[in-house]
Amino acid sequence: MTNPLNPNSLLNKEIGETIMKQKQTKTSKAVDTLIKALKADKDYRYGWVANIAVCMQDAYSRAEDKSDIHSISNKGAEDFINLLTK
Repeated sequence: MTNPLNPNSLLNKEIGETIMKQKQTKTSKAVDTLIKALKADKDYRYGWVANIAVCMQDAYSRAEDKSDIHSISNKGAEDFINLLTK
């Protein structure tokens, strides 16, 4: 007999997959709503663009090695996500 508490059990894998599908559906709907708003409202879109741009500019201005665009871009993106999820 298999242990139902075993994270590798078939039942737990099925439950996990169901939860992930539900989460993906909620996330997909949220992203779709955001995309529609960004397409429909020029001012709203500009607000997003400005916030992303400022995060990138700030990351560049703080960078010691200005030639490491990969690290600077990652830092700017991380800063934007942090601002978004405050």
